[in-house]
Amino acid sequence: MSIKGHDIQNHSWSHPDLAQETEEEVRRELERTQDIIEEVSGLRPTKIRPPYGAGGFRGHLDPELVRVAGELSLTIVTWDIDTEDWKAPQGLGQEKIAYIEEQFTQMPRKVSFNVLMHILAGTARDLPSFFSQLREWGFTIAEP
Repeated sequence: MSIKGHDIQNHSWSHPDLAQETEEEVRRELERTQDIIEEVSGLRPTKIRPPYGAGGFRGHLDPELVRVAGELSLTIVTWDIDTEDWKAPQGLGQEKIAYIEEQFTQMPRKVSFNVLMHILAGTARDLPSFFSQLREWGFTIAEP
């Protein structure tokens, strides 16, 4: 679901580890979020990115999350590359760039990546240099 060029999706109501919750609690978390987003925007999300990725990675899918997401017509999405931009110091400094590069090299045959980033001042500050680094590595930036 996109509003003014921004992808708006479900991430749960209170950010719990959904893989540890009962099916009833997973349903409450996702339905409440679906409802408020629809109430505010007029559109209903089509994807859920579970907090911490818990229960959402291939090979580690949580059955309750899968069932509830299916009932709500939500596709479960996760990421390939974790920037850890939220860790202190926030942003994408050299240590984190090295960690990101290491993650890319562990998937040499993969050609398309979902990169996890957060809305933080440090991340926004470092985006231009991060995008330059990605281009140096041979990547292009695509729409989500």
